[in-house]
Amino acid sequence: MGEEAIQYARSYALEAERRMGEMLRETERAKGGGDRKSDHRLPTVTGDPDAPTLAELGITKRESVQSCSVTAYSQRRGANATWVGVNA
Repeated sequence: MGEEAIQYARSYALEAERRMGEMLRETERAKGGGDRKSDHRLPTVTGDPDAPTLAELGITKRESVQSCSVTAYSQRRGANATWVGVNA
């Protein structure tokens, strides 16, 4: 595969991840019960009872955090953010 095709595929993947982060920020999701190790946890799930959890959306916590981080970075850098090794 040519270098240009690899760069295009990477930029496409980053754009998809950035968009997922935007969608996650805009979407109401169920909130967990808090820290299980302390007395400060909530007795039940808070928020809209019909709101989906990340698991119900098929997204892991790690994927959620990473996509939101990509979104925050691109918003700070502007629409023409340049990633290391990838021109978005």
